[in-house]
Amino acid sequence: MRNGESTVEKVMLVRKAMYSFLGNIFLSGPPVEFLRDVFDGEMLDFLPHPSIQEGVKILKEFASSFESFEEFEICVKREHSKVFDKCSPYQSDYDGNEIAELTVREILFDAGYEFNAEERADHIGIELLLMAETCSADSIESHRGFFEKELVGWVFEFCNALENNENTRFYRGIVKILRGFMEMEKIVINRL
Repeated sequence: MRNGESTVEKVMLVRKAMYSFLGNIFLSGPPVEFLRDVFDGEMLDFLPHPSIQEGVKILKEFASSFESFEEFEICVKREHSKVFDKCSPYQSDYDGNEIAELTVREILFDAGYEFNAEERADHIGIELLLMAETCSADSIESHRGFFEKELVGWVFEFCNALENNENTRFYRGIVKILRGFMEMEKIVINRL
């Protein structure tokens, strides 16, 4: 163990990074630096899960179909702006819980966060970012509770909807990464 970090602390850091990465991509779109890495074939190493590896492969193949980075970037930005037109990013549209947004707002408030987003609180990106923000050994019980009561109950339906949306190309790879991470998380979160 390096610099006194425990195994649990290292696991928490990796989990926090994945939640933050995915949350930001779904909420705001992928950062230019990430798109550049994908286009240049310099993908970051992701966790070793078959769905995650399939997602990385989809991203690489999609990026390689463009002649220039600028074309790739424009296409991905367009896809992000339209991907949720036919595929809802909101928990309440999957689990039928009409108060899901209020529940997530309350959890954010209880955790000390002020909610000022343009999106509803039950947006996949916001829920993933909440998981990133609460990812610490000190808050594992509340973290696990949110995962089990809110996120895992609908995230796989969201993944299915996005994978089956004919308008997704870039996000088909991203959602494969999300699916693989959530499958791993179902195991890991109960071992912490």
